[in-house]
Amino acid sequence: MRKNSREKSVHLCIAAVISGRKEFMKRLAQGKIHERISAIPNAWYPAYIIRGNEKNMMIDAGVNLLGPQYLASIKETIGDARLLHYLFLTHSHYDHIGSASYLKRHVPGLKVGAHERLAGLLRKPSVLEMMNRLSGNHVELSGQNAANEDLTMHPFEISFHLKQGDEFNLGGLTCRVYETPGHTRDSLAFYFPEIETLFPGESCGVVQGEAGRNMAHQEYDIKGGIFQERTAYITNLAAQVSHIAGIQGQGVKPETNERIL
Repeated sequence: MRKNSREKSVHLCIAAVISGRKEFMKRLAQGKIHERISAIPNAWYPAYIIRGNEKNMMIDAGVNLLGPQYLASIKETIGDARLLHYLFLTHSHYDHIGSASYLKRHVPGLKVGAHERLAGLLRKPSVLEMMNRLSGNHVELSGQNAANEDLTMHPFEISFHLKQGDEFNLGGLTCRVYETPGHTRDSLAFYFPEIETLFPGESCGVVQGEAGRNMAHQEYDIKGGIFQERTAYITNLAAQVSHIAGIQGQGVKPETNERIL
Protein backbone atom coordinates (compact mmCIF):
# COMPACT_ATOMS: atom_id res chain seq x y z
CA MET A 1 0.00 0.00 0.00
CA ARG A 2 2.86 2.37 0.62
CA LYS A 3 6.61 2.61 0.31
CA ASN A 4 8.92 1.13 2.90
CA SER A 5 8.58 3.01 6.19
CA ARG A 6 12.25 3.93 5.99
CA GLU A 7 11.53 5.84 2.78
CA LYS A 8 8.36 7.61 3.88
CA SER A 9 7.64 9.18 7.24
CA VAL A 10 4.62 7.77 9.02
CA HIS A 11 2.39 10.13 10.96
CA LEU A 12 0.22 8.79 13.77
CA CYS A 13 -2.27 10.54 16.04
CA ILE A 14 -4.86 9.19 18.42
CA ALA A 15 -4.74 5.77 16.76
CA ALA A 16 -1.25 5.34 18.20
CA VAL A 17 -2.71 3.79 21.31
CA ILE A 18 -4.25 0.85 19.43
CA SER A 19 -0.97 0.30 17.63
CA GLY A 20 0.68 -0.46 20.96
CA ARG A 21 1.99 3.06 21.66
CA LYS A 22 0.69 3.93 25.11
CA GLU A 23 2.14 7.41 25.37
CA PHE A 24 1.91 10.33 23.01
CA MET A 25 2.04 14.09 23.02
CA LYS A 26 -0.96 16.16 22.07
CA ARG A 27 -0.74 18.56 19.16
CA LEU A 28 -3.71 20.45 17.81
CA ALA A 29 -4.41 20.84 14.11
CA GLN A 30 -5.65 24.06 12.57
CA GLY A 31 -5.68 25.60 9.10
CA LYS A 32 -4.14 23.93 6.06
CA ILE A 33 -2.52 20.72 7.27
CA HIS A 34 -2.09 19.04 3.87
CA GLU A 35 -2.38 20.24 0.28
CA ARG A 36 -5.81 18.58 0.19
CA ILE A 37 -6.92 18.99 3.82
CA SER A 38 -7.79 21.92 6.10
CA ALA A 39 -8.89 21.85 9.74
CA ILE A 40 -11.61 24.42 10.56
CA PRO A 41 -12.51 26.65 12.38
CA ASN A 42 -10.20 26.21 15.38
CA ALA A 43 -7.99 23.67 17.07
CA TRP A 44 -10.44 22.64 19.78
CA TYR A 45 -13.53 21.71 17.76
CA PRO A 46 -12.08 20.99 14.32
CA ALA A 47 -13.92 19.71 11.30
CA TYR A 48 -11.97 18.76 8.19
CA ILE A 49 -12.39 19.92 4.60
CA ILE A 50 -11.03 17.59 1.93
CA ARG A 51 -10.57 19.11 -1.51
CA GLY A 52 -10.99 16.87 -4.55
CA ASN A 53 -10.55 17.91 -8.16
CA GLU A 54 -14.31 17.87 -8.74
CA LYS A 55 -16.01 17.82 -5.34
CA ASN A 56 -15.28 18.87 -1.76
CA MET A 57 -16.16 17.10 1.46
CA MET A 58 -16.38 18.13 5.10
CA ILE A 59 -15.91 15.55 7.85
CA ASP A 60 -17.87 16.23 11.03
CA ALA A 61 -19.70 19.39 12.05
CA GLY A 62 -18.46 20.12 15.57
CA VAL A 63 -20.65 22.00 18.04
CA ASN A 64 -23.70 24.02 17.05
CA LEU A 65 -22.53 27.23 18.74
CA LEU A 66 -19.72 27.47 16.17
CA GLY A 67 -22.01 27.11 13.15
CA PRO A 68 -21.30 30.63 11.78
CA GLN A 69 -17.56 30.07 12.21
CA TYR A 70 -17.66 26.78 10.32
CA LEU A 71 -19.56 28.49 7.51
CA ALA A 72 -17.10 31.39 7.36
CA SER A 73 -14.17 28.97 7.34
CA ILE A 74 -15.73 26.95 4.52
CA LYS A 75 -15.99 30.10 2.41
CA GLU A 76 -12.42 31.06 3.26
CA THR A 77 -11.11 27.59 2.42
CA ILE A 78 -12.88 26.79 -0.86
CA GLY A 79 -14.10 30.25 -1.92
CA ASP A 80 -17.84 29.57 -2.05
CA ALA A 81 -19.92 27.52 0.39
CA ARG A 82 -21.90 26.15 -2.56
CA LEU A 83 -18.74 24.26 -3.57
CA LEU A 84 -19.08 22.06 -0.49
CA HIS A 85 -20.83 18.95 -1.79
CA TYR A 86 -20.70 16.47 1.09
CA LEU A 87 -20.80 16.55 4.89
CA PHE A 88 -19.93 13.14 6.35
CA LEU A 89 -20.36 12.48 10.08
CA THR A 90 -18.19 10.06 12.03
CA HIS A 91 -20.73 9.42 14.81
CA SER A 92 -23.80 10.73 16.60
CA HIS A 93 -22.34 12.76 19.47
CA TYR A 94 -23.47 16.37 19.77
CA ASP A 95 -19.96 17.78 19.40
CA HIS A 96 -19.53 16.10 16.01
CA ILE A 97 -22.91 16.78 14.38
CA GLY A 98 -23.74 20.09 16.10
CA SER A 99 -23.70 22.52 13.17
CA ALA A 100 -25.05 20.08 10.56
CA SER A 101 -28.58 21.51 10.53
CA TYR A 102 -27.20 25.07 10.40
CA LEU A 103 -24.96 24.23 7.45
CA LYS A 104 -27.81 22.45 5.65
CA ARG A 105 -29.81 25.67 5.84
CA HIS A 106 -26.96 27.83 4.54
CA VAL A 107 -25.30 25.60 1.93
CA PRO A 108 -27.68 24.82 -0.95
CA GLY A 109 -27.40 21.27 -2.21
CA LEU A 110 -25.22 20.03 0.66
CA LYS A 111 -25.64 16.26 1.05
CA VAL A 112 -25.10 14.70 4.47
CA GLY A 113 -23.79 11.17 4.92
CA ALA A 114 -23.99 9.24 8.20
CA HIS A 115 -24.77 5.84 9.67
CA GLU A 116 -28.43 4.91 9.34
CA ARG A 117 -28.76 4.82 13.15
CA LEU A 118 -28.23 8.59 13.29
CA ALA A 119 -31.31 9.17 11.15
CA GLY A 120 -33.40 7.39 13.77
CA LEU A 121 -31.88 9.35 16.63
CA LEU A 122 -32.67 12.66 14.94
CA ARG A 123 -36.36 11.76 14.95
CA LYS A 124 -36.40 11.60 18.75
CA PRO A 125 -37.19 14.96 20.45
CA SER A 126 -35.56 13.74 23.67
CA VAL A 127 -32.25 13.15 21.86
CA LEU A 128 -32.24 16.60 20.28
CA GLU A 129 -33.19 18.19 23.61
CA MET A 130 -30.27 16.47 25.31
CA MET A 131 -27.84 17.47 22.54
CA ASN A 132 -28.92 21.11 22.70
CA ARG A 133 -28.63 21.06 26.49
CA LEU A 134 -25.10 19.64 26.32
CA SER A 135 -24.15 22.20 23.70
CA GLY A 136 -25.40 24.97 25.96
CA ASN A 137 -22.86 23.93 28.58
CA HIS A 138 -20.07 25.32 26.40
CA VAL A 139 -20.27 28.76 27.97
CA GLU A 140 -16.85 29.62 26.55
CA LEU A 141 -18.49 29.71 23.11
CA SER A 142 -21.50 31.81 24.09
CA GLY A 143 -20.00 34.97 22.59
CA GLN A 144 -19.39 33.47 19.15
CA ASN A 145 -22.91 34.18 17.85
CA ALA A 146 -22.58 37.91 17.18
CA ALA A 147 -25.52 37.97 14.75
CA ASN A 148 -27.78 36.20 17.26
CA GLU A 149 -28.67 33.49 14.75
CA ASP A 150 -30.72 30.41 15.56
CA LEU A 151 -28.05 27.80 16.30
CA THR A 152 -30.41 25.26 17.81
CA MET A 153 -29.88 21.71 16.59
CA HIS A 154 -32.87 20.68 14.49
CA PRO A 155 -33.57 17.45 12.59
CA PHE A 156 -31.83 17.42 9.21
CA GLU A 157 -32.01 15.23 6.14
CA ILE A 158 -29.41 12.51 5.70
CA SER A 159 -28.90 11.87 1.99
CA PHE A 160 -26.64 8.82 2.34
CA HIS A 161 -26.93 6.06 4.93
CA LEU A 162 -23.26 5.15 4.94
CA LYS A 163 -22.15 1.56 5.38
CA GLN A 164 -19.07 -0.63 5.15
CA GLY A 165 -17.60 -0.63 1.64
CA ASP A 166 -19.23 2.54 0.31
CA GLU A 167 -17.01 4.69 -1.92
CA PHE A 168 -17.40 8.30 -3.08
CA ASN A 169 -15.36 9.87 -5.88
CA LEU A 170 -14.28 13.47 -5.31
CA GLY A 171 -12.17 13.62 -8.45
CA GLY A 172 -8.64 12.41 -7.86
CA LEU A 173 -9.63 11.34 -4.35
CA THR A 174 -11.78 8.44 -3.20
CA CYS A 175 -13.52 8.32 0.17
CA ARG A 176 -13.89 4.76 1.46
CA VAL A 177 -16.29 4.13 4.33
CA TYR A 178 -15.64 1.74 7.21
CA GLU A 179 -18.05 0.86 10.01
CA THR A 180 -16.18 0.98 13.32
CA PRO A 181 -18.69 0.43 16.16
CA GLY A 182 -17.16 0.95 19.57
CA HIS A 183 -17.00 4.59 20.64
CA THR A 184 -20.64 4.64 19.51
CA ARG A 185 -22.67 2.00 17.73
CA ASP A 186 -22.82 4.24 14.66
CA SER A 187 -19.13 5.14 14.44
CA LEU A 188 -17.58 5.41 10.98
CA ALA A 189 -14.06 5.93 9.66
CA PHE A 190 -13.14 7.44 6.29
CA TYR A 191 -10.06 6.53 4.28
CA PHE A 192 -8.60 8.31 1.23
CA PRO A 193 -6.17 5.88 -0.45
CA GLU A 194 -4.70 8.35 -2.95
CA ILE A 195 -3.22 10.42 -0.12
CA GLU A 196 -3.06 7.52 2.35
CA THR A 197 -5.06 9.44 4.93
CA LEU A 198 -7.43 7.94 7.49
CA PHE A 199 -10.08 9.84 9.46
CA PRO A 200 -10.99 7.47 12.32
CA GLY A 201 -13.14 9.95 14.22
CA GLU A 202 -13.03 8.74 17.80
CA SER A 203 -13.06 5.07 16.82
CA CYS A 204 -9.53 4.78 18.19
CA GLY A 205 -10.39 6.31 21.55
CA VAL A 206 -10.86 9.66 23.27
CA VAL A 207 -8.06 11.83 24.59
CA GLN A 208 -8.32 12.42 28.34
CA GLY A 209 -6.32 14.32 30.91
CA GLU A 210 -4.88 17.81 30.87
CA ALA A 211 -1.64 16.66 29.27
CA GLY A 212 -3.55 14.71 26.62
CA ARG A 213 -1.57 11.56 27.40
CA ASN A 214 -4.36 9.15 28.28
CA MET A 215 -6.84 7.36 26.08
CA ALA A 216 -10.30 6.10 26.96
CA HIS A 217 -11.93 3.56 24.71
CA GLN A 218 -15.39 2.00 24.87
CA GLU A 219 -15.97 -1.56 23.76
CA TYR A 220 -19.40 -3.01 23.08
CA ASP A 221 -20.30 -6.64 22.50
CA ILE A 222 -21.76 -6.07 19.06
CA LYS A 223 -22.92 -8.95 16.86
CA GLY A 224 -20.56 -11.59 18.12
CA GLY A 225 -17.25 -9.79 18.01
CA ILE A 226 -17.74 -7.48 15.05
CA PHE A 227 -16.28 -4.65 17.15
CA GLN A 228 -13.04 -6.57 17.67
CA GLU A 229 -12.87 -7.45 13.97
CA ARG A 230 -13.40 -3.87 12.81
CA THR A 231 -10.98 -2.48 15.38
CA ALA A 232 -8.34 -4.98 14.28
CA TYR A 233 -8.86 -3.90 10.68
CA ILE A 234 -8.55 -0.19 11.48
CA THR A 235 -5.48 -0.96 13.59
CA ASN A 236 -3.87 -2.72 10.64
CA LEU A 237 -4.86 0.06 8.26
CA ALA A 238 -3.51 2.70 10.64
CA ALA A 239 -0.17 0.93 10.69
CA GLN A 240 0.09 1.18 6.90
CA VAL A 241 -1.14 4.65 6.01
CA SER A 242 0.97 7.79 5.94
CA HIS A 243 -1.44 10.16 7.70
CA ILE A 244 -4.14 9.85 10.32
CA ALA A 245 -6.27 12.90 11.01
CA GLY A 246 -7.96 12.94 14.40
CA ILE A 247 -11.14 14.83 15.11
CA GLN A 248 -10.64 16.06 18.66
CA GLY A 249 -7.19 15.30 20.00
CA GLN A 250 -4.08 14.89 17.90
CA GLY A 251 -0.64 13.69 18.81
CA VAL A 252 2.86 12.91 17.64
CA LYS A 253 5.12 9.92 17.95
CA PRO A 254 7.14 10.74 21.08
CA GLU A 255 10.28 9.00 19.92
CA THR A 256 10.46 10.96 16.66
CA ASN A 257 8.41 14.08 17.43
CA GLU A 258 6.98 13.92 13.91
CA ARG A 259 4.09 16.19 13.04
CA ILE A 260 0.74 14.56 12.41
CA LEU A 261 -2.29 15.92 10.60
